[in-house]
Amino acid sequence: MLTLLRKSVGTWVAKVFILLLVLSFGVWGVSGAIVGGSSGTVIEVGSTKVSANDYVLAYERARFGLSQQFGRLLTREEARAFGIDANVVARLVSGAVLDESANNMGLGLSTKNLAALIGEDVAFQDASGNFDRRVLSQQLRQLGMSEEDYVKNRQAVAVRGQLLEGISANSAAPQAFLDAYDKYRNEKRQFEYVTLTPELLGISPTPTQDDIKKQYENNKAEYIAPEYRKIVVIKLEPEDISDPSAITRQEIADEYEARNTEFLEPEKRLIQQLALESEEQGKSILERISSGELFETILSELGKSQKDIELGEFANGTMPDANVGTAAFELELNEISDVVPGIFGPVLLRVTQITPESVKPLSDVEDELRSRLALVKAGDQLFDIHDQLENERAAGDSLSEAATKVRLKIRTIDSIDAQGRAPDGTPIDDLPDGANLVQLVFDTGQGVETDPISLNNNGFVWYEVQDIIQERQKKLEEVTDAVSEAWVKEETLRQVEKIAQDLEGKVSTGDNFTDAFSSVMPDITDQLKTEMSAELSREDTSDDLSVAAVRAGFAIPKDKTALAPGTKDGSQVVLKVVEIITSTANPISLEEKQQLDETIANDILNQLVADLQQRETLSINQTAIVAAQNLIR
Repeated sequence: MLTLLRKSVGTWVAKVFILLLVLSFGVWGVSGAIVGGSSGTVIEVGSTKVSANDYVLAYERARFGLSQQFGRLLTREEARAFGIDANVVARLVSGAVLDESANNMGLGLSTKNLAALIGEDVAFQDASGNFDRRVLSQQLRQLGMSEEDYVKNRQAVAVRGQLLEGISANSAAPQAFLDAYDKYRNEKRQFEYVTLTPELLGISPTPTQDDIKKQYENNKAEYIAPEYRKIVVIKLEPEDISDPSAITRQEIADEYEARNTEFLEPEKRLIQQLALESEEQGKSILERISSGELFETILSELGKSQKDIELGEFANGTMPDANVGTAAFELELNEISDVVPGIFGPVLLRVTQITPESVKPLSDVEDELRSRLALVKAGDQLFDIHDQLENERAAGDSLSEAATKVRLKIRTIDSIDAQGRAPDGTPIDDLPDGANLVQLVFDTGQGVETDPISLNNNGFVWYEVQDIIQERQKKLEEVTDAVSEAWVKEETLRQVEKIAQDLEGKVSTGDNFTDAFSSVMPDITDQLKTEMSAELSREDTSDDLSVAAVRAGFAIPKDKTALAPGTKDGSQVVLKVVEIITSTANPISLEEKQQLDETIANDILNQLVADLQQRETLSINQTAIVAAQNLIR
C-alpha cells in the first residue's frame, strides 16, 4: 500500500500539474503562499516568507523538469550534482523579491479576474473544454493541496505577472543591435593551421612510482568507490510460476480446437499480370493464344520476360486491387484471364502456382499451446502466490524464507550502486522495474520491510536491502593502472601543449609556419605541413578544427594566431586567421528577432530582480533548507 501511494503521488499527471501551477512565470520560483501551513521559513524578504513546503515543491518541480531529459526520475544525489539545490534557492529568492515588491506597490487582482484565470486553466477543464470543479478538486487532492492554498498561489503568480509584464513589455531589440548581430552571425573566416599530435611529436611518457603516487594524492576525489548495497530481489510474474508440464494433452487438444482458425494457412497463388495499353490489345492477345500461339512468345514480342510480369504470391483478399484479386482466384492453374479492368488500366492475368489451403497439425503447435496455457494458468494463480508470500512475511518469515516457501527464485545482488551498476562499472541487467527499483533500494534502510512493487498489473517485485557498503576512498594499489593512465594522458597533453605554445609564440611574433617549425621542432620539420581551412562560420567544424578551435579563431583579429585543442586525443592546433569574409546573405528572420526580443526582456527582468534584491533585507535559513531537503525522497 505504501508503494502504491508513493507511485500515485509521483505520476506524470501529478508532476505535470505541479508544472502548470507556475508555468507562466516559473523562472522566478514558487509563491510563498503555496501549500497549506509552514514547517519553517527557509527564505525571508521583508514581510514575504517562503516555507519549507514551498522549497520542497519547487525542488521537486526542478528535479522533474531535468529528469524529463533523461527519461527517468533523477536521484537526490544526481540532482545535487546538476546544481539543482542552489538553483532552487536562487529561484525562490527571486520570486520572494518580486512578491515583496508587488506588495509594496499595492498590486492586486479582483476576485472576478482571478476566477476567470482559474476557469481558463486547461488542467481543470472537462472533455468539452469547460471548467469542472470536480477536476480541480481531484487534481488538488492528488497533490495534497487545499483549494484555498491553490487560489492564493494563483493570485500571487498573477499579481507577480503584472509587475513582470509591465517591466518587460515592448522590449524590442534596437536596429543597431540587429545590424551588429546580423554581421556577427554571418561572418566567415579562413584559417591556416597545423595539428600537433603526440604520435607526430614522438611523445610517450612513462610514469615513475613517485609520479603515480603524486597523481593519486592530487586527485583523490576521482578514486572514490560509491555507496553500494547488497539486495535480495524476488520477482513474481506469470513466467516465474508457469509450469508447462502440468498441462494435459486433453487441455492442449481442446485449445487447439477452440483456436483452429489461428493455425489455418489459406490458399495462396503466384500471380502474373500483363499491363495493357488498351482493352483492344488484350482481346487481340487472347485471340492469338486461342489460335495456338504461346503466351511466352507474345511476351517476348512485347519486350517482356516472365520476371517482368510477376506480381508475387497472394492469399485471397490480400491484393491491393480487389478486381485483379477476384479474377486471379477464379482462374485455373496456368489459365489466361479475360481482360480485367485494373486500377491503373486493363490487364491480363495468369496463375502459375497454387498452394492449397492447409492446417498446421497439432504436433506442430503443441509446445506453443502448452506454454500459452501454462502462462494463462500462472496468471490466474498470481495473486494467490502474492497473498501466500505476504502471509508468510506477516507470520515472521524473512523475505527469502517466504519466497522459498512459495517456490519463487531468490536473486541476490552483492553490490549495486545508485546508477544500477556493478563495482566494475557494468550495468546490472534484467532488473525488474529498472531505475525505479534502484531508486527505491537507495531510499530504503538496511533490513527494512518494504511493500512489493506492482508491475503493470501483471506481476510484483519484492526487494530487501541486506547490507550497505558505505562510500570509501579507494587505495592506490586498487587503482594503480587507472592513475597511471591518467598521468600519461595529462603529461602527454602537457608536453604537446608546451611545444604548441612555443610554435604559436614564434608565429605570433612574425615568423611564418615553416620558419617556426625549423626553430621549434628542427628534427621533424620535414614531417610538418600546414593546412588551409574552408571558409567557416562560428558554428562550423572540420575534421581537424574542433568547436573550441574555430571559436578561438573567431576571437582574434586577422593575421593573429590562437592555440586550441584538436579533434584527436591529446592533439593541439595552432591556427592563424588569413581571411575574414563578411556577408548579409542570411538576414535575420522574424522568428529570430522575436527570440532576441525575448532574450532582452529576460535580461531586463534579471536586472530588476538583482536591483530589488540589493534593496531588500534577505535572510536564508540554511538549517531550514536542510530540514526541507530531508522531506524529499
